[in-house]
Amino acid sequence: MAVCVCAGMMRRDEVDQRAMDGLRGLSAEAGLSVLAELKSNSLQSVSNKSAYMCGIMKSLRQKAAAGVLTEATKRPGPDEVKLKVKVT
Repeated sequence: MAVCVCAGMMRRDEVDQRAMDGLRGLSAEAGLSVLAELKSNSLQSVSNKSAYMCGIMKSLRQKAAAGVLTEATKRPGPDEVKLKVKVT
């Protein structure tokens, strides 16, 4: 979240705990995707920036549930090579 605040997109008081927890729950790639979308949009007319960020995260989760995953929204899974080595 410090990236968001430090980049000047949002002030610390504009980010609630729910948004911070949601961002922490994402993979690094998905989190960067959320931050990139925030940065690419003008937030001047957004009255509740925290809710706006939660909406972006919700859209990501819905796309993931619908199977419309991109590399940015996929959570890293186990390394198949390491699993095969441990099993054999």
